[in-house]
Amino acid sequence: MIKIFIKNKLIAGLFIIILLPVISFNTANATITSVTTETVSISHDNVYLRGIVNSETHNANTNVWFEYGTEESLSNYTATQSINILLTFLQQPFDKNLTGLSPNTTYYYRAVVQNTFNRIERGNILEFTTLDIQDLEYDNYYPYYDNTSNDYSPTAITSSASSINNNSATLNATVNPNNSYTDYWFEYGTTESLGFTTINKNLGEFNYKLTTNTYIDSLASNTRYYYRVVAKNIYGSSYGNIFNFKTIQNENISVDKKQPTAITTTALFVNQCSALLNGNIIPNNDLTTAWFEWSEDPNFINNVRKNADHTIGSQSGEVYFAYSLANLTIDKTYYFRTVAKNSYGISYGDIHNFTTRIPSQNTSDTETPPVFVQSVSADGILTIGAEFNKSKSRPGKEVIYTVNYKNNIDSVLENAVLKINLPNEVEYKNSSFANVDLENNIASFDIGNIVANDSGSVSIKFQITELANVEVLKFNSSITYLNNGNRGNENLASELELNSSLLTASAFNMLGNIFDNPFISLLFGISIGLGIYHFVIKKNQIVYEDDPLK
Repeated sequence: MIKIFIKNKLIAGLFIIILLPVISFNTANATITSVTTETVSISHDNVYLRGIVNSETHNANTNVWFEYGTEESLSNYTATQSINILLTFLQQPFDKNLTGLSPNTTYYYRAVVQNTFNRIERGNILEFTTLDIQDLEYDNYYPYYDNTSNDYSPTAITSSASSINNNSATLNATVNPNNSYTDYWFEYGTTESLGFTTINKNLGEFNYKLTTNTYIDSLASNTRYYYRVVAKNIYGSSYGNIFNFKTIQNENISVDKKQPTAITTTALFVNQCSALLNGNIIPNNDLTTAWFEWSEDPNFINNVRKNADHTIGSQSGEVYFAYSLANLTIDKTYYFRTVAKNSYGISYGDIHNFTTRIPSQNTSDTETPPVFVQSVSADGILTIGAEFNKSKSRPGKEVIYTVNYKNNIDSVLENAVLKINLPNEVEYKNSSFANVDLENNIASFDIGNIVANDSGSVSIKFQITELANVEVLKFNSSITYLNNGNRGNENLASELELNSSLLTASAFNMLGNIFDNPFISLLFGISIGLGIYHFVIKKNQIVYEDDPLK
């Protein structure tokens, strides 16, 4: 019996020795999380601070805050915020409005993150200077008009660019809305005629100067760019002076520039009188524009039509591109192809075709998209609709979501902005629109003016995350606009059903992701070890002790 006891203890000891390297795992390194401090919007007594959490693993209940002060020792800090990071390799921004600051004073600040294992990471220290009280355009801090002035248009002042890189920069400006809802944007290009615009942003209706900035990318290296800020409200537009900057020459990467690649893909949402043309463009590192050509002639000789050129950018990767056709003929075959052009040449994609439906056609097959969801504003001004390219999907798959809109009146709808609120279970990939502002899983598109009785569409491509375990994904879309100076808004909710029969595969994928966390793996390993000890070692020991022959 003594020999058996010693034998079993040796086995248990060996088992513990095997587990020892796992047990000694440092949980402080179980997840790698860092934080980046970003630029801010500044007034005379308040500032918007921003940080970005960079996480390589899932982090629930991650704490973030800002440290700040008039010295680099940063003696003050904001209240702690809690955010949930549900995806791997995610960059999640967080903001804080800091008030009660002194005018014309330099402050230092940085973002701080604390992960679920209490590991603290601090971002880089930046500085800002609040505006001088003399720069404010109102008396006694009351933001009302000076009734002796008849100029209600906004004030726009261009400032020097910052964070200039080989292919990106931050454009800066100062804007005063003059107490009327004001939008601002930047115009930029490689000549003083500019040619490109950023998505417009709304500042509100206060009456003091506010520093603003917009990040732009897909720029060419070692190239001079010109830019200016533009601000607009119902009383008029203001243009800042044209500034310029030169991007840094990229000496470490040899960029292979050549003519773009145009890829035509299958048409989607083919109905009786409409369809969505789809394609992909590879700019091959040179500023590229693209368009679709379509015709009833398969040889593209007669009656060839095209949409307006669409700026794609100058990146090296593939970019999704789409355009919505309307006013088509019922039961008619159309041929289309994708076309792309840059300074190195022009490329044509393969020719595809589709046939519009007839009213009696059966639409019950599984490839048909779900029922088209549509909303018309109460005053009948704007119609907004949406649909997916798949009636059902599952985690890990990419889906295309298209929002259509139509101006139903005989006047222009100005400064239209579309916002698509994506559910947390999806990851945005790209869109058919040139400029997109993506923040907190909300994609914003500056549509601009919608002319009388005109229509259009915006398509986005997203991927359902492997962790998605819901039955329905809910999307919310809205379009804001100005109609004769009056602000309008129309909202639309749409849903994508996940195929419940395929969620099991997702569950296994999620289980695999869970075991990527070493702490979870540790607990699982200990559980297995205790099970082996109880059912094998302990059981044998009891059998031996009860056996009178041993």
